[in-house]
Amino acid sequence: MADIVPLTAFKAIQDQIKTLCLRDFPCGTGSWHKTDLLSKNKHRKSGAQVIYRYEDVQLDIDDADEENSDQLIELITDPRSPWYMEYSWSKEAGTLKEKAIKSPWLIKPDFVYSCFQTLNIDDKSVTEIDEGLLRFKNLEEITLSANYIKTVNSSYLPASLKVLELCANDIDDITDLCSRPPPLRHLGLGRNRISTLGNCVSGTFWPELVSLDLSYNDLCGLTDLVKMFSTLPKLRNLTLQGNPVSLISGYRGYVIDSLRNLTVLDDKQISVDEKYSFNGLATLEELVRDEALVQLGVISLKGLQCPPEIMNPNSQPDYPVIERTYFVQFMLPRVYQEPVEKLEAPSAYLFTDMQSANEITPLPEMDKGILEQVLIHGVLHNKHQKRFQQGSIGILLLADSSQLMTTDITQPRDVTQTVDVTQTVDPSQPIDVAQPTETEGTPQTLTEPVNSSFLPWDDHMQFNWTRDVTLKDLLTVRDFFRTGMDVHVMEQTVEAYPQWAVTGSNNKMEPKGREQKDKKKTKEPEKAKERLKKKTASTEDFLKSPPKLTNIASFHVPLECFLNGELEYKNTFTKINVVSQTSILSKMSEEKIDKKMDKRKASSKSPAVKKDRKKSPQLKDIGRRKQGDEMFAPTELQLAISVKLGHWLTALDAVAVRKSASLGEIVNAVTK
Repeated sequence: MADIVPLTAFKAIQDQIKTLCLRDFPCGTGSWHKTDLLSKNKHRKSGAQVIYRYEDVQLDIDDADEENSDQLIELITDPRSPWYMEYSWSKEAGTLKEKAIKSPWLIKPDFVYSCFQTLNIDDKSVTEIDEGLLRFKNLEEITLSANYIKTVNSSYLPASLKVLELCANDIDDITDLCSRPPPLRHLGLGRNRISTLGNCVSGTFWPELVSLDLSYNDLCGLTDLVKMFSTLPKLRNLTLQGNPVSLISGYRGYVIDSLRNLTVLDDKQISVDEKYSFNGLATLEELVRDEALVQLGVISLKGLQCPPEIMNPNSQPDYPVIERTYFVQFMLPRVYQEPVEKLEAPSAYLFTDMQSANEITPLPEMDKGILEQVLIHGVLHNKHQKRFQQGSIGILLLADSSQLMTTDITQPRDVTQTVDVTQTVDPSQPIDVAQPTETEGTPQTLTEPVNSSFLPWDDHMQFNWTRDVTLKDLLTVRDFFRTGMDVHVMEQTVEAYPQWAVTGSNNKMEPKGREQKDKKKTKEPEKAKERLKKKTASTEDFLKSPPKLTNIASFHVPLECFLNGELEYKNTFTKINVVSQTSILSKMSEEKIDKKMDKRKASSKSPAVKKDRKKSPQLKDIGRRKQGDEMFAPTELQLAISVKLGHWLTALDAVAVRKSASLGEIVNAVTK
């Protein structure tokens, strides 16, 4: 990007005034002003030649054309005229041009500047407000939006100024604006980079301020802002939407109850019912915390491909027993900081299953051979099970790793996203996922997953799941809403093996060979039969491999509506031609099984039967093609979700929060 050429506000206004062409036809002095010049010439003589001097211009009136001022004004007011212009940048521009036709001798710099009361200098690459503005002694309203202004010195603003609009600039400090400010009635500072106001916006500096626009900045600390605004005696219109503070649950109610003289908040009229509903909320200042409450919801999911173990149960092997579940993963923001010291060697952690994920057991004494075996095969050898933990073996994590060793994502993943299947949370309790760490280093905004409930496959899965998530870093949340949220439809696959089926250094299941071996050794057929019955029993006593995750589909959820005052986003996302990897594997395995079955049937049938089969060789192929076409038929995956921003409707909502907080304190005291 090229460097911006410095341009002062006064120079930009001068360039705009030059477009009026006040000294050119049909304005200014020229031969086209015969009638007016004769009427104003004190030395007019009938039939004589008169020379009129105006700013070193000599006009021979006798040689002038017959034109009057009304005809010239018509040239600048008729839209069909080539001299017609639009004067959207100033209300006084058209009047000034008419004066340049009727009285061109008045067109002097000081007179021109004194005519302007309103100026709109938008998107002119203005970088500085200079003292040239003081020459506009009657200026009441100036707009300098969409420029590159960084600071504003109020000593360069005319004393007559009442409206100052500086939207969409690069202002991050307004201290200089409060040095000697004019008696403004409206101050617009929206869409800048203001993060703090100090004590600038107060009744001491702005006693006449009626309207204040601070929308889409970086303002935090709602209670401090409201205390400052309460010192403005005439404030009636306040705009704070788009700021991090507008994401707080009690934002609107607290502002309405604290600033009782307000009539408009965020371009929305304050009703009498709102004032009544939020009455008393200003006294509950301790409950108005700088945090946002977001409710995630999954309504339904349909259109998933049928898993192979459900579509063709007879063609599947006895082991492993596959447990397949589906869930929706929301990627929410968090503040991540690199640690000062990195671990030299990874530490291994082991837990039994997904339900006990929070109870992580360290394994400091695990030797390298056993660790490699667990990483490769996913389960421990029988002789090492007693050494660590009894029961089923679950997921192996590395503390120095950003993702699971066994995670299988078919789609490329962003480096800022992590898949965490170990996090299990209570659906009835809100999650706190945006707490900044206290380690040294520059914070980087990343995302972390919040998973919905896990459901087995169904053609139409009704989740009806909701989860309240508390986000404390409001500035990060605001930036996150601008970019939107990624949502993934995930498939989790866990393979379960009976303990007797785990052999030596590999995990190949050989139930028949194991059964025969047990019969020879123990000579107890009844025990062997009991072991065989375990494949139809519950998998609670089985050894479980680490879960494998597959990203079936991903969607991007736009959440910028929350910054514009909306409180709920609900949508149904669709994706065409979704074919999961399991369906492809099922098709391949099915084709192999069909080929084997064909060979066996061909060898067992008589020649006569084979001859009959040759007469209609396409019958079976047709049936197989139909089955394959049905498996690979294009489907439409539909995911219905909802995202709500927490919002207090009445002051009773805050009371309910206080009661729940008190109850939480009691529970904590009892548990301690």
